[in-house]
Amino acid sequence: MRHSRHGARPAVSGFLLDATPLEWDESLEVIRYVREHGIAQFIHLYNRIKDIEGDRLLWGDEVEYAIFKLDAERGTVKLSLRGAEILAGLQEGERSVPVGQQCNWVPEWGSWMVEGTPGMPYSGYATDLLLVEKNMRTRRARLLAALAEDEICPTLPCFPLMGVGTFTDPPARPTPGLSDSLFVPDEIINPAPRFAALVKNIKRRRGSKVDIRVPRYRDEKTPDAARSAPPPRDAAVAETLHASRCEQACGLPSARDAGGGAARGRGAHAASHGTSLTRRGRPAPRRWRWTRCTWTRWPLGWAAAACKSPSRPRPVPARRAVTAARRLQSYE
Repeated sequence: MRHSRHGARPAVSGFLLDATPLEWDESLEVIRYVREHGIAQFIHLYNRIKDIEGDRLLWGDEVEYAIFKLDAERGTVKLSLRGAEILAGLQEGERSVPVGQQCNWVPEWGSWMVEGTPGMPYSGYATDLLLVEKNMRTRRARLLAALAEDEICPTLPCFPLMGVGTFTDPPARPTPGLSDSLFVPDEIINPAPRFAALVKNIKRRRGSKVDIRVPRYRDEKTPDAARSAPPPRDAAVAETLHASRCEQACGLPSARDAGGGAARGRGAHAASHGTSLTRRGRPAPRRWRWTRCTWTRWPLGWAAAACKSPSRPRPVPARRAVTAARRLQSYE
């Protein structure tokens, strides 16, 4: 990154540096250095912490909130592209909140979204489990207080009418630019520099725009013309809610146990994505995120779908992961 503007690092479980990412062509000059030193740093970090036991257990959660705008007279619901404005207000409001009661607000990919996390990580006491729901309620209450009277923040994994007509407020239409999407305008991308650079660099690396085809749901009521029509091109729809956890375990063994224990909650997580069956106002036969986008486990799965070149038979990140693993073995 370049032109970074360093600020005070907040006492939260994570932080973002305000900087301008490199263009894809610029990164080619340093990408080999980054790969090699990234592996070396990982090995150094692993050797430093591999024998640690009994460390503090710290963990947290994150929720990505989608903001919709209601028009009672016309009976419409649209994406409210005020995410950056609302985020600035939330961050300013947290300055007057006492330490220990703060929430942390950061930008997300969509300009209709904001992401919220606890201001401080939870610890390993049983009483901390009782703080999770309370903190989630606090975050949602503060977000709702920052919204306009005609704005709402429902819990949905995707906006069913994404890409259908004029679905944003203020209105925007797809035009050639960053994503070159047929259905989604670039205005839905968060104005923070790193998100536009992400979209641009993925397209430059692929040599073409992202092309994810989603089949339509078909039954006896589906017209014959729609049955024979190919899946729509460029049907990728960004998600609007994603909940996850992050943790600092007491040691490597406990970290492995915690990762395996999280599998018990994946059924509920998958069930919460039930409304993601809707694509551009029409039903799809299956959840798009897990079957059309993810070839490898999150987070590499989305990167694999986005970065995969049309001429390459396998996702690039997955192959690189295997190569990195072999390199690690050679260092041992």
